Amino acid sequence: MGVPRTPVVCRSAELQMADIVDTAVGAGSFKTLAAALGAAGLVDTMKSPGPFTVFAPTDAAFAKLPAGTVEELIKPENKAKLTGILTYHVVSGKVMASTVVTMDGKKVPTVNGAEVTIKVGKEGVMVDAAMVTTTDIECDNGVIHVIDSVIMPSEKKAGKKGKENKTPLEDLVVGAEVVGKIKSVMSYGAFVDIGASTDGLLHVSEISNEFIKDATEKLTAGDSITCKVKAVNLEKKQLALTCKEPQAPRAPRAAGGGERKPKADLAEFETADPKVFITGKVNSITEFGAFITIKEGVDGLVHISQIQDGGVKSVGDVLTVGQEVQVRVTNVDKAKRRIGLSMRPWVEQAEKSSKGGESGEEGGRSGGFSGEGWMYASDGVTAEELASMNAGDEFTSPFDFAMARSAAVASKKAKKEKYVVGLSA
Repeated sequence: MGVPRTPVVCRSAELQMADIVDTAVGAGSFKTLAAALGAAGLVDTMKSPGPFTVFAPTDAAFAKLPAGTVEELIKPENKAKLTGILTYHVVSGKVMASTVVTMDGKKVPTVNGAEVTIKVGKEGVMVDAAMVTTTDIECDNGVIHVIDSVIMPSEKKAGKKGKENKTPLEDLVVGAEVVGKIKSVMSYGAFVDIGASTDGLLHVSEISNEFIKDATEKLTAGDSITCKVKAVNLEKKQLALTCKEPQAPRAPRAAGGGERKPKADLAEFETADPKVFITGKVNSITEFGAFITIKEGVDGLVHISQIQDGGVKSVGDVLTVGQEVQVRVTNVDKAKRRIGLSMRPWVEQAEKSSKGGESGEEGGRSGGFSGEGWMYASDGVTAEELASMNAGDEFTSPFDFAMARSAAVASKKAKKEKYVVGLSA
């Protein structure tokens, strides 16, 4: 920029292009930047496919900061601030020097959410108050332009961002590590603001590799949290997050290991009398119900609302793994091989109507099987609200359910209506 130069291309010993992090480490003049990326937990992000454009300060640039600044920033308690500074040096996409020199006076959004100002003059290109000294260091996931000073987002830039400055969902990278603030916590998970155009859902099943029954026992609104982008649904404008650590892959099936065990026959349950109890054994317990083994290789789900009349506060208060129970088969989805069970006594339809208008054979709380094969608890949503959320799709996912529930709550608040927690008898 300013003075024509031959682009620098970073390649490894195998003549393959290196990523941004490996390039910075290999150059030898970005030791402070590399250490800061590690302290902020951004190494995996900057090694992800991207692409990214990095305005990289050299060690000499960091040395210009007031004494003790770097040491203070890399402390764990300042991780969020450090992340904000580092991501202020990163722009989504691969922007080469030939494009940058055409951007005089332009304000360019950074991954931080704030904007840097590009100025092009006789002496070269400035990014905020930093001079670009080397350009077009190409890497396999983007490009590096070297700058002679660390640029800092101002208080105004780093403050509360308007929606127009939020990172678009399409710019997010699946697998990238992000730092966010927990906006709200429900039993099924938490909504986290990571600076994107929509808050991400950290489902209770994605908080840890260990089983967590209730997200409110682990998370608190207002806390900062480091997680990864699990999935982005552009059509529905939904963002899923995860805090799980990757697990070792299962060992591959040995060659000649024999045929796969045939699936159990469900025919006897398709015609089962819903009034008749059969014996089963509790296989596992979740917050929304229990899986009951009713035949070798066949488990059915007793939803929390179907354990006993009057309801239960917690499945674990009533059932334990290995316990023998009496259940009725209430529904069978042959195509998806799912069986619904109930421990409640059979009640004739006419008697149900006289008791208060319960809807359907099961009445009480509503629920449905999710796309992952388990039923979710209605968690304080009335039967009518749940029906409207499902929009005709009984087998909605817990992710969609959580999003729909959040939207329903927001809608009622906007109308200044009271959101009913709990279900009528």
